[in-house]
Amino acid sequence: MPKLKKRKSKKSMAQKEKKNKAVDPEFINEAVHKINNLLSETDDKRMAIGDYIYEKFFDRKPELLDAKQSVANSSYAKLCKQSDLKADRSTLSRMVRVAAQEKFFNEHQFNSSGLSYNHKVALLKIPVNEKINIAKAGLKEKMPYRIFVQHINEYPGQHSRKSSPDKSQEFINYLRRLMNGLNNKNYAYALNKSDIGKMLKVKIRKIEAKDITTVAGYLQAIHTALRSYLRNLTRLEIALNDKKKSL
Repeated sequence: MPKLKKRKSKKSMAQKEKKNKAVDPEFINEAVHKINNLLSETDDKRMAIGDYIYEKFFDRKPELLDAKQSVANSSYAKLCKQSDLKADRSTLSRMVRVAAQEKFFNEHQFNSSGLSYNHKVALLKIPVNEKINIAKAGLKEKMPYRIFVQHINEYPGQHSRKSSPDKSQEFINYLRRLMNGLNNKNYAYALNKSDIGKMLKVKIRKIEAKDITTVAGYLQAIHTALRSYLRNLTRLEIALNDKKKSL
């Protein structure tokens, strides 16, 4: 008796049709054009870009943001590989996750408009059930971004998480300590071997785009301070040699 062919359900056929539509080159090109146009605008459009990708590529379903499923999502993977796209994958990922987080806030009647985009990125590390409490604390205390990040880093369990540390911020912290030591003439503190050793291990490619200006400013100031420090050492050496000669 011949086997009967199993009929495909309308649901599975619709899903296949939707997937084929999603990987259509025209669909990807349209997305690239949309994202690049938003990036070129004067106003910060990161929230708008994240919301656009979250809707078009993930159907506003947070479960699809799982790392493995995101890689399997061929349309999103193809979008990230477009050479003419003016944002890299990690930047897009943050935008999308912030958009998903914003949807969560809206569903729980929490207005996060008082938080900057960077504040919202920092909140991505916090468990879902604590996000709103931490966000409310930041709004109530009117915490600047750096204070807010410190507040989050002090949240129980942050240091035991498997997520990689913020290398960009870590590098800036080393630079700040070095600069403070040089400005206060505390050279032993400024030139701490342990700090410098750790700082030099941070690869330049780990520095986030948003922090490049800050890092460049610190490095320029440190360069100027060290040149002054070396000039003073040279003068001191000359003075000591002259003193020895006069004895």
